[in-house]
Amino acid sequence: MSDHYFTARPETAHRPGHVHVLLPDVHLELDTDAGVFSPSRLDTGTRLLLDVDTRPADGGDLLDLGCGYASVSAGKQLCDLSLPKSVTATFKALFLIFFF
Repeated sequence: MSDHYFTARPETAHRPGHVHVLLPDVHLELDTDAGVFSPSRLDTGTRLLLDVDTRPADGGDLLDLGCGYASVSAGKQLCDLSLPKSVTATFKALFLIFFF
């Protein structure tokens, strides 16, 4: 059975990379790796989430469920001054986030 980006302990070979995220007044270079979702580019859905105001109207928390290498969490934290809660299911993605 092949690994998917949501496989908890993927056996995919290590292929580190970077994704550049351009936001107003912020340029992020995020570490990626094979075995995480969209390791070579920022996907369209993530770009949309970064471009729209996703702050909860009641001032509550923002949950980035399945955060991968944390592009939404990092972007929202730096641009909105909010602190999203990031949740991932894979050790590879957790490693990328921990060393962000």
